[in-house]
Amino acid sequence: MTPKEFIKKEMENFIEQFPQVRARYEFHELSCAHFIEIVPREVYSCDEKYISWEAEMLDKFVELYPEEGICFISDDALVGIENSELTLRGAGYARSKSQVAQRPAPARRKPKAQTVEYA
Repeated sequence: MTPKEFIKKEMENFIEQFPQVRARYEFHELSCAHFIEIVPREVYSCDEKYISWEAEMLDKFVELYPEEGICFISDDALVGIENSELTLRGAGYARSKSQVAQRPAPARRKPKAQTVEYA
């Protein structure tokens, strides 16, 4: 099984466990890294069941594919999914989004400028 096949299979199982979530996947060729975006960020940041799932998924992936990277992000990350290869929406995702008052996303802080001096 390729890394992409493994991730897609795990994401399909994930959506069954977390029906209130949208998950997107993208592979970045240049960095040889797999990105998985989890929305809403409250699940990504605060849900203990999700955090355990992510840790187990990470451990399995690293054991099977040690030469490749995997990164879990949410919609407030500085990097994002530009060309999703797979988007999965749980049955409760649209309903949970419409029930929650739409609040503006937090303003992203610009990274501090880095100054490098050469002698």
